[in-house]
Amino acid sequence: VSWGLVLFLTVLSTASTILISQYKGAHDKESEQTIYPLAIAVNLIIGAVISAVCLFLSRDLFTLMNVEAGKTIEYATQYLTITGGTILTQAIILTFSAFLRSNTFMKEALAASVTANILNIIGNYIALYILDWGVMGVGVSTAASRFAAMIMIIIMFRIRIGKINWSLLFKGKPVRHLLKMLKIGIPAAGESLSYDSSQLCIMGFINTMGNTSVNTKIYV
Repeated sequence: VSWGLVLFLTVLSTASTILISQYKGAHDKESEQTIYPLAIAVNLIIGAVISAVCLFLSRDLFTLMNVEAGKTIEYATQYLTITGGTILTQAIILTFSAFLRSNTFMKEALAASVTANILNIIGNYIALYILDWGVMGVGVSTAASRFAAMIMIIIMFRIRIGKINWSLLFKGKPVRHLLKMLKIGIPAAGESLSYDSSQLCIMGFINTMGNTSVNTKIYV
């Protein structure tokens, strides 16, 4: 569920990479600079909506997917509330990663991702085996590692590329650029959205068969 929701954020991130590269090639500096604040603003809005859904409708989502009542749905709701409720950090990470990649700073984007994963593994170990926080600890670890990666990638952007000109949101033809981003991003993310939607439906069927079937599906 969490990954399926994150896919909505990749729509504009993918489009940002393509458009920034195109504008750089065309030496259209103003259009290129307009994409930065526009992509951040729109992804923050989408991230805020997804966070609200995760905070207030987590249990309803799992009920819709036929997740087994009791501890299973309690743990699932707890985890999605924490990780989904803080998904704004992931929105920023995806957006700034796209900015760095479109400016050929692939190593910097990769470094932030690897750092987040390492911190998450360490955090999970501490939460599970030292603090004994269970599912809540895993969720907190994920949220904390994302926050660290967000700070890291913003600093890298500031060092490598520079400041963001927020005034272009109001005078850089943002609507025209947004329509272009959607025109590129939606088809680009369509395959992933289709696949994850099908997996959610399949998981909904398997959830009716009990936890053993769910675990079997996950491992296989």
